[in-house]
Amino acid sequence: MKTAIVISRFILGLGFVVFGLNILHPFLPQPPIPEGSLPARFMGVMGPVIGRHWRDSSKCSEECLSYSAGLHP
Repeated sequence: MKTAIVISRFILGLGFVVFGLNILHPFLPQPPIPEGSLPARFMGVMGPVIGRHWRDSSKCSEECLSYSAGLHP
């Protein structure tokens, strides 16, 4: 049983390393999304919403860090 746990941990860890490195250096190619397809329409609708979420969350984290650093009275 311990062998199965070690093997599964190794495979999961290898997957995290490979896909994590793919973010930094994209070696797994991703083809472009065809125009007018369902995924393209979804990204067209959700793109502004996701961008607004990331902008607001980064602003919140900047404010929290500045308060914790004592930069505000």
